Amino acid sequence: CLLKKLVRANSRNKANTNTHTHTNKRVFLIVDMSLFAACCSEIRSGKQQQHQRDEDILDTSNGENIRVMLETTTVTKVDVPRALFGMNAQFFSGQIDYAHPKLPGISVDELGCSVIRWPGGTNANAYNVFEEKLDDEKMTGVDGKEIDVEECAQKRKYKATNENIARSKTSGKYKVKDFGIFYERCKGRMRVSLVLNVCTRDETHTRAVCERLKQENVDVAFCEIGNEVYFPAYAPYIDTVEEYAERCDKHSKMVKFFYPKCKIGVVASSAFWSNESFLDDDNAVKNNKNKGAEGAGRKATWNAKLAKILARKSETFSYDAVIIHMYGSPGRHGSQFFPTELEFYAHSLSHLELQFAKTMQNLVDTFGNDKKVWVTEFGVGGFDSQEIRKHPFKKSYLAALLVMEFLRRLSAFECVEMANMHSLNQMIDLEKRKGNAKSGEYHDVGIKRTVFSHALSFFKDLSETSSSACALKRSELSIIGASRKTISSGKYAPCTHNHTHATLFESDKSDVILIMNLFDTEQKIRDLKKPTSTETFSAGKDGVHGDSAKIIKRDIKDEERVSIEQSFVVAPFSAVKLYYAPGTFADHSQ
Repeated sequence: CLLKKLVRANSRNKANTNTHTHTNKRVFLIVDMSLFAACCSEIRSGKQQQHQRDEDILDTSNGENIRVMLETTTVTKVDVPRALFGMNAQFFSGQIDYAHPKLPGISVDELGCSVIRWPGGTNANAYNVFEEKLDDEKMTGVDGKEIDVEECAQKRKYKATNENIARSKTSGKYKVKDFGIFYERCKGRMRVSLVLNVCTRDETHTRAVCERLKQENVDVAFCEIGNEVYFPAYAPYIDTVEEYAERCDKHSKMVKFFYPKCKIGVVASSAFWSNESFLDDDNAVKNNKNKGAEGAGRKATWNAKLAKILARKSETFSYDAVIIHMYGSPGRHGSQFFPTELEFYAHSLSHLELQFAKTMQNLVDTFGNDKKVWVTEFGVGGFDSQEIRKHPFKKSYLAALLVMEFLRRLSAFECVEMANMHSLNQMIDLEKRKGNAKSGEYHDVGIKRTVFSHALSFFKDLSETSSSACALKRSELSIIGASRKTISSGKYAPCTHNHTHATLFESDKSDVILIMNLFDTEQKIRDLKKPTSTETFSAGKDGVHGDSAKIIKRDIKDEERVSIEQSFVVAPFSAVKLYYAPGTFADHSQ
C-alpha cells in the first residue's frame, strides 16, 4: 500500500492563474526512510510531561526501503516574483537602527532581501512624521473624532514605544533621514513597501510622509493602507468597513500623486487563516462599549463587506492587491501547557498544511482573481501571551526550517506578488563586547546574524535569479508512495503530512531541486542524477532545538557519480538544494 499513488494535490491549485501545462516523463528516486507511527498521542498538560510529548512527535520505528517517485507527467509552472523575498522590520529601541553602517550589507548581500516594510506594522498605525514618533497623547483621531483613551489598548503600547525612542542614543528610530541613508546604501537593490497611518492621521499626513521620502530620494513600490485594522482594537479609530474604504480612496490618491507607479494594497482580515489575534488585549477590546458597528464579528465579516464596497467604488478607486498576515499557530496553550520546541514546530506545520492553500483560494474567491495577494507579514506565530511571545522556539533552528517551508509554499501561488518575513529584528543581534566595554558611539557595535536569518539567506541565490531579466520558473514535484506522518495534537489537528517535499526551480543560470525533509528520519535517495553542487541547511552543534546552524556548500566531483547514484543522504530536519546545469530538466526527465 506504500507504493500506491497519492493524489497530486500540490500540482494544482485554483489560485494559480496563467499557468502552462506540460506533458513529460517521470523522475525516479529511491528513498530509505523510517516509517512513522500512525499518529501522535494527545497533548497532556504540565511541564513534567514535555519529554513524553516530544517522543510522541518524534519517530522511533525501524527503517525500511520504500520506493518514491517524483511524478512530473503534468506540471504547473509559475513565475517566482523577486518581491517574495522581503522582510518586515521595526527599530524603536537599542543600538540597531536603519543608519547602522552594517545593516544594508547584511540585509541585501547576505540575506538577499528584496523588499523592506517601513515604518513597520503595528506602530505604523500611529506613526507621526512631523515629530518622528508615535501618537500617544492626542487621541483625537481622523476628522476630529474623539477617542476614549481608556478603551484604546494600543495607546499604552505607543506610549511605551515613545519612551524607548526617547532613551535611544539616536534620539529617535523613525527618522526618515536615517531610512533614506539605508535605502541609498542598498543601491537600488531594495524596494520599499510603505505602510500608511490611517488611524490617527488623515491624508494630509500621508502627503507629508511622501514629501519627506521624496526628499531622501526613496522610491515607493508598494503602499499598504494601514496595518491589521480589521481587529476590534482599531474600532475606536476606524468604526466601520465603509469608513476604512473611504480612507483608502483619500490616502491612495495622495500616494499616487507622488508615486504614480506605486501599487496599492488594502487590508484583508486573517479570520479565515486563523482565529487568533496578533495584538495584546484584543480579546478584551472586543467587548468594550466602543467596539464599533461590526462588534465582535468585525474580523469575520470584514473581507466580504470590503470586497462589495470596493466593487461599488471601482470607478473612483482602484487597488492592486489584498494584504494578509499569516503566522503559524503553536496550538492550544495558555493555561493548558507551555509548548515544547517540537510541539511549536509540529503544530505550526499543521496550521500551514491545513489552512494555507484554502486561505489563498478564499482570498481569490472573495476579491477576484485579478487582484494579487501581499503576505506582508509571515512566520513564527504565538502572540497570545507575553510568555509565548518570548518562547525560545522563535529564534531556533526549527523556526528557520518552518519559515523555509512557508517560503516554499508561497512560491507555488502566482497570485502572491509580495511576501515579507517577520522579522529583521529576529534575524540580527548585537555582538557581545569583551569585558563589557562601553562606547559612546552607538554605531561601532557589531551586528551578528541569528540562526533564524538562514531562513532567508538559504534562498538568496533564487532571490537574485528572480530579479534578473529571465524569469525563475517553479514546479511542484509530487512525491508518490512516500511515508506520511499524522500529528494529532494542537489546534489544527489531526493533520497528516508528507514527510518530504521536492520543488524544481528553473532559470538560465541553473536548475535547482529543493528537498525539504521536515521530520526526524534520515532519507537516502538513490538513482539520482549527479548535481554539479549541493547546499544543505543542517543543525549546528546544539541540534534542532538550539540557536546555531550551518549552510554547507559543496561542489560534486565527477568520481562521486556512482556513490551519489547509490545513496544521497538527506539529514533529518533539513533542507537541501541540488544544482544542475540550466536546461537539465527542460523536458522534466533525467
